[in-house]
Amino acid sequence: MSLLYFYPDYSIVIRMSCQYALQTTTLSGILTHLMRFHEGYSTAERQAMAADVPTALFASPNQVKHFQPPLTLPPIPQLVTFTDGIACELCPADQIYICRQNVEKLKPCKKKQRDQDTVLAKDAMIAHLGTVHGWRRKQGGLTREE
Repeated sequence: MSLLYFYPDYSIVIRMSCQYALQTTTLSGILTHLMRFHEGYSTAERQAMAADVPTALFASPNQVKHFQPPLTLPPIPQLVTFTDGIACELCPADQIYICRQNVEKLKPCKKKQRDQDTVLAKDAMIAHLGTVHGWRRKQGGLTREE
């Protein structure tokens, strides 16, 4: 079984061992991911795995970023499903920002890194509110900057 799975309905590549979608649209991006996060494979093995992925069918980065699957579709079985998220109610319905109770930054494939880079969902949401919606921390809570 390959470490990678191409899901043609959404033009995404899924890492089967960790059940995450790759954020790449190029063959070199796949090879870079395999080299950095799945170190137990030789160069030839990584190239063979990546060769199985039909990169000509990849969506563009802009298409992936703005893709919203219909809510009626079932979850993708090869991806892990989380139910501990919080959503920003200020975002438009077609661009909802969601973060998990424990947001894992950077290298989700490396367990040792995961433990060091855990951020609380509250902090991630506060950062989102400031960056996207102009809210700032004030004594006792958040306020919107005018």
